[in-house]
Formats: sequence, C-alpha cells, structure tokens
Amino acid sequence: MSTPRYLDTRGVADYLMISRNMVPILVQRGSLPPPVQLSARLKRWDREAIDAALAGKKINVQGRETLDEATRRMANELAKGRPNGSKASRGR
Repeated sequence: MSTPRYLDTRGVADYLMISRNMVPILVQRGSLPPPVQLSARLKRWDREAIDAALAGKKINVQGRETLDEATRRMANELAKGRPNGSKASRGR
C-alpha cells in the first residue's frame, strides 16, 4: 500500500518514524515545512514537500516562503529574542 500524499500529524510521525510530539517541534525548527491549511480546522502536510525539505531542497508550497527563507527568518528571530543569560547564548 502506498503512502498518501497529504498526511496528518500521525501520518507524518509514522512516515518519518518519530513521535507525534516531534512533528510541531521540527516545523518550528524549520526542519519540516508547515502544514497546508485545507480548511479552518483541517491541516495536512504534503509528503513531497517533506521529502524535499529532508533532501535539503528549497520548497515553496502554495506561495509560502521556501524552507531556507523560513530557517533564516526563524534563526534571526530567535537571535533577537534570546536573553543574554540563556544556555544557547553561552554555547552549551
């Protein structure tokens, strides 16, 4: 049986063999693309976009920023908002 193209959180977790709790963490880190909002309450991840992201390719799903752009933006936002005494700023 083939994997469907659009996956819910459980489907993404199963596809990548990770826990469901890791899916939003990987999205937040920029390792996975954000889900596609199909309706007000329905979001799904495009399996092809996941494959492209994990292969290190630039992606652009429905006019959204590419994974590289999102990663750079998030890194800049984190750097600006990180308190001076945080573990990350001390090089741990």
